[in-house]
Amino acid sequence: MQRLAFLLLAFAAIASAQKPNIVFILADDMGFGDVQALNPKSKIPTPNLNRLSREGMTFVDAHTGSAVCTPTRYGLVTGRYSWRGSLKKGVLNGYGKPLIEQGRETIGSFLKSQGYYTGIVGKWHLGLGFVRKSNEEDIDFTQGLTDGPHTRGFDFSFIIPASLDFPPYVFIRNGQITRNVTLQSATAFPGFLRNGPKGRDLNPEDALDDLTAEATAYIHERAKHDQPFMLYFPMTAPHKPALPHKRFVGATNLGPYGDFVNQVDWTVGEAFNALDSAGVADNTVVFYSSDNGSYMYHLAPGEKDHVTDATVQGFDETHHTSNGCFAEPRPISGRPVTTCRSSCAGSGSTGRFADGRDHLSDRLLRDCRCDRGRRCPTTPPKELLQPVAANDRQARLEARAGHPPFGQRPVRHSGREVEAGGGQRLRRP
Repeated sequence: MQRLAFLLLAFAAIASAQKPNIVFILADDMGFGDVQALNPKSKIPTPNLNRLSREGMTFVDAHTGSAVCTPTRYGLVTGRYSWRGSLKKGVLNGYGKPLIEQGRETIGSFLKSQGYYTGIVGKWHLGLGFVRKSNEEDIDFTQGLTDGPHTRGFDFSFIIPASLDFPPYVFIRNGQITRNVTLQSATAFPGFLRNGPKGRDLNPEDALDDLTAEATAYIHERAKHDQPFMLYFPMTAPHKPALPHKRFVGATNLGPYGDFVNQVDWTVGEAFNALDSAGVADNTVVFYSSDNGSYMYHLAPGEKDHVTDATVQGFDETHHTSNGCFAEPRPISGRPVTTCRSSCAGSGSTGRFADGRDHLSDRLLRDCRCDRGRRCPTTPPKELLQPVAANDRQARLEARAGHPPFGQRPVRHSGREVEAGGGQRLRRP
């Protein structure tokens, strides 16, 4: 999982004469083993994510202090550990008030300061400044929002407030709710929804397609300009409600969840296609991660699960392989993530982001983006192989816990694994 996924997008990661575009795609509740490139036993077709892994870099050992939706997003957007904020556990609901502190720099505001046009399409889940009437859930949907990504450094935003099973179910474009609302009744799993207001233009089964259309339109529009752009694309899937579009139903023979993951992969492919057709693929860095694993409950062997009965929110352990070093011969105890610091965007080490260290050299990233990974060096640059300083407090804490310091764990590099702190040991996965 994401130990410093909290700096993920502070990623702005390349100091080069021509700053690359940045696209960061964040899945919602997608398991590590769903991707065939990470788990050859997966029966879910994921050709586009396989391509991303094959042509780029895959980070396979990282950790998090809170593996749920809101903390991941707080860390990613602010560059801080989630527990530094006011939310110490759990997640916000769709009515939650703004979690990011006033005046706190975000990836949006930081990249704007570095000359980027910044956009977000998808699930925000960090609280919003709704105009409220008598109570927290009594919202005036005709009024613009006083706080949201549009006030936090993003030039363009098209979002939903939280997970797609949390009301209010509305699209919000640049701080303005797009349509008047009706009432959504509660429904059971796999199409789990709660009672609450729903915009007349939001159909849960079409939501991922609608967000994909907005994201690809953003790419095409920004490609017309000389200014580099950043797109943060936090998808709503495969989080419940597990409602794949009808054209994906039955695609995997693994029920709605498997079909939904297949649609997620298709969505990633649509982003690739947009970059290709807009002519900006060769100057764009694409990142993909997930906030945490699946929402399925762990069931005893032999119990009905989501594969045998789509209405069951759980998995029979004999149908699945758990993450971790006990499940595979190589470390896979987390999500494919990257960590980097604001210094990579050409600004130097500003200290604006509170946590994390830059373990990726600009040379490495520059080489990897030049031709979608095909020109990555077979031996990683020595800058990547520097061990963590002996007096590093986090390293000491982890050493006591029996873990190697961050920066001395394997990452996969151009189809190989790299032991990033202890030498140049390379081995094929």
